[in-house]
Amino acid sequence: MEWADRAITSILRQKIAHRHWRHALARAFAMLNACAPGEVIYITGPSRAGKSRLIRELSGTMKSPDHDDEAYMPCFTVLATNCSVRGSFSTKAFTIRALEAIRHPIYGMGLCDDDWSIERLRLLEKTSEGVLRPALESAIINRRCKYMFVDEAQHLMYAMSGMHAAAAILDSWKCLAQSAGIVLILVGAYPLLNVLKQSPHLLGRKHEVHIPRYRETREDILAFMEIIAFYDRILHEHSGFSNLRDWDEYLFRGSLGCIGLLQSWLRDALAIANATGSDKLTKTHLREAQISASDRRIIEEEILEGEAIMARMEDETVNKSTLKPDKSTPPGKKGKKRRTKPFQKNPRRYPAGGRG
Repeated sequence: MEWADRAITSILRQKIAHRHWRHALARAFAMLNACAPGEVIYITGPSRAGKSRLIRELSGTMKSPDHDDEAYMPCFTVLATNCSVRGSFSTKAFTIRALEAIRHPIYGMGLCDDDWSIERLRLLEKTSEGVLRPALESAIINRRCKYMFVDEAQHLMYAMSGMHAAAAILDSWKCLAQSAGIVLILVGAYPLLNVLKQSPHLLGRKHEVHIPRYRETREDILAFMEIIAFYDRILHEHSGFSNLRDWDEYLFRGSLGCIGLLQSWLRDALAIANATGSDKLTKTHLREAQISASDRRIIEEEILEGEAIMARMEDETVNKSTLKPDKSTPPGKKGKKRRTKPFQKNPRRYPAGGRG
């Protein structure tokens, strides 16, 4: 293997537990332990921020290798995809995926290249969602599940009737979580926030975990430079050259402060270096591998919109927590100033022999 191939392999194998990711993992783990069945946790952030890796880490901590009961499944993960024929989100397809994830003995066998799998697929097509949904709920209860992770939950936006249908699906999942006694964890990019806003039933029942990008603050820039130094050491190990730290600002702005975008960018640049027979990574390779200006603009707009929604949500939370009770007198009524404490009468002198 060429040095660039070895560097790419090393980058893919190395998982950086960067500062924002570690904070999000700790918060998510605490939320899982604190939430009651029927409540909803949503994990959001920009694309390639490490959300899917986060839920893999969380689910891994719940699976005890010493547990003897094979039927016990503390959690399971379902990928929400818009996989119907018309490219829309299908609740039936999602339910079938969930049955496969939970390993239902009849409906969740998975597909193989054999006659039985083809016949099973035909049977599933004929089976109504009204039959599959109770089967899923029963399997969740029998498996003694506590958590259901829904990854790429922003794909609810592609429901056939738009946002109203997406909100209805979300409410349906919430009802499933409540009836089956599990906590629902929704994981998705910032567009998920627009779906959550459409569901009033989640008010007071949802909890947020945010994996932000690195911003232009002193702490974030220093942390981002440490990540660049980490990748720089990998390049130095395989090529003998280390020059990423000379381009830290260029890498920061070009990746929009997103670690996933930075990693993908470096891998593409290394592939170009390998294809050209270069013995080191140069800034020319980085320029050639950088995403187009139009793609970058779309990603940036999505991030900025998501951050704006998060900021508004934080402001609303702060305002609600600082509200003071209204002590004003209702119109048309004159307020009297109390001179005594509640449940204590004013002292009064009564005539001799009683109250008269």
